[in-house]
Amino acid sequence: MITLRELSTNSFRAANTKTRFRITKLREKLISKLAKSDVICLQDVNSLDRIGRFTVAQSLYNQCDDSTKQYLLHDEHAHVRSAAAISQQTLGK
Repeated sequence: MITLRELSTNSFRAANTKTRFRITKLREKLISKLAKSDVICLQDVNSLDRIGRFTVAQSLYNQCDDSTKQYLLHDEHAHVRSAAAISQQTLGK
């Protein structure tokens, strides 16, 4: 099964509106599921696209385990890293 990260990387910029809508809906579904979790693990965020990882770093950081927090703090995208660093400072950790 193709992950959101793969779908977004391979299709988002060149995709038609239908594909972009599909990516957005899939991301919303995955983030909603993570929001209901007590603990978010690395495997939960590894398959998310940049916007999904940003959302976790910004809004769900306090639910992440230590390895996931470190992953987000060292993400390949500056937006994700920044959101994680701000969340970390806000939580005082």
